[in-house]
Amino acid sequence: MFSIFISVGSCHKLPLVPTNLSEPLWSYDSQRNVFFQVVHKRHHMKGTDTITLYFPKAIHTSTVEERIAIPFANMFIPFFDMVQVSTHIEDQCRLTWISCPYTPMGCKEKVQRQEVESHLESATRVHLDFACVKLNNTEKELNEAKNKLKKIEDKFDNAVALLNETVAALKNAMGLLQLSNVKHTNVFLWRIDGFCEILKKAKNEGKEKIYSDPSYTKTETDGFGYKLKVLICPNGIGDAKNIHLSVFIIIMKGEYDAILPWHFNKEVKFTLIDQQDKPGKRDDKTAELIGQNIPSFTRPTTEENIGIGFKCFISHEELKSQHYIVDDTLFLQVQCFREILKQAKKEEKERINNDPFYTKTETDGFGYKLKVLISIHCG
Repeated sequence: MFSIFISVGSCHKLPLVPTNLSEPLWSYDSQRNVFFQVVHKRHHMKGTDTITLYFPKAIHTSTVEERIAIPFANMFIPFFDMVQVSTHIEDQCRLTWISCPYTPMGCKEKVQRQEVESHLESATRVHLDFACVKLNNTEKELNEAKNKLKKIEDKFDNAVALLNETVAALKNAMGLLQLSNVKHTNVFLWRIDGFCEILKKAKNEGKEKIYSDPSYTKTETDGFGYKLKVLICPNGIGDAKNIHLSVFIIIMKGEYDAILPWHFNKEVKFTLIDQQDKPGKRDDKTAELIGQNIPSFTRPTTEENIGIGFKCFISHEELKSQHYIVDDTLFLQVQCFREILKQAKKEEKERINNDPFYTKTETDGFGYKLKVLISIHCG
């Protein structure tokens, strides 16, 4: 900005210029498309007024001189606020110096707003070169970004593959852990605590079924067997409902099914243990069933087969009359063993010997070696 100072005697009237201005005002010369600042100061001692006009550097001296030559009495000075002035200079004024529109492409030139079109026409080739360089650089950056993205994708794929392997290993480990926690036995003893409350809920709330933990049977090699679990219905099921306790055996899908013989051909014996103190006087409740070629004993195609057993295993009356429930606890033993007679007929043997075993003595250190012989011939 530069300024022009004008001293005006007190006799001159400036009707459009307020006196005693506390802040500068802005005015606009529409003929020359320029804002200028008017600063008025009155000197009371001298009886004169000083008016200072501030013009942008873009205004030529001749324009200022012509503008000042107009008699002040006839000046038309509309006033504007600073926001209007700033907006005009930044967005509208044709004399304002601005950067070339191709600055993002690399052009460093600055021209007056009114000369922009002329600059664009004269520098077309230069701008085109800038655009080509910019395009090449952009293409190079894009290729670099693609390469980085590809590396990230490869790392991600490797991480996913590693994660899948880890998940598979964890699943396998969990399976082995679960398998190790499952009992492998041909004699499964199930302790059922709080049986009276269980029976009460079965009668009042319809909670009819209770399942044991799964277990595996043992074979001759002790390495694998069938996966089973036991189901009891404390309040009975079907025709036995509200009268009997029902028991069932369920064949489940197991780890060794592919190498086991099917159908399930073991004999299953249920024993409800009499808990009175003297073992010789115990009257255990037992029931037996033999594996046969029925859906319940075929190889499972779902998680488990339909259970098979005894609806009327023991009546509620008999259950309470004996020592089957002591301290609100019931013991149910389930034993699985080979169907000896059927196996003997299959192998056309008249005699079957079991594996030898030793008796125990008082010292538990040694005993007699025995084995059992069963003769099938009945004549």
